[in-house]
Amino acid sequence: MSFQHQPLRSCCLLALLAGLAVLASAQTAAFLPEQNTEAEAHAERGFDFARAGELEKAEAEMRQAAKLAPANPDVLAGLGTVLAQEGKT
Repeated sequence: MSFQHQPLRSCCLLALLAGLAVLASAQTAAFLPEQNTEAEAHAERGFDFARAGELEKAEAEMRQAAKLAPANPDVLAGLGTVLAQEGKT
């Protein structure tokens, strides 16, 4: 596979993972409301750091959010976006 197609492949994989997460997110939200609130707080901080260009801090916050709400598609998409911005796959 050529280097030019690697970002496309990563984006497709992230989209697939986010789609799968959508299927489980409603069930997770019903059982873990406190964790989801905490996850949302980490995700918001992560988005704030990303907008400020502080990608390492953004990644750390998004990873924490993903640990707390592993089936949340917004969290997974946010983490994938930050990783892509950092050039990680």
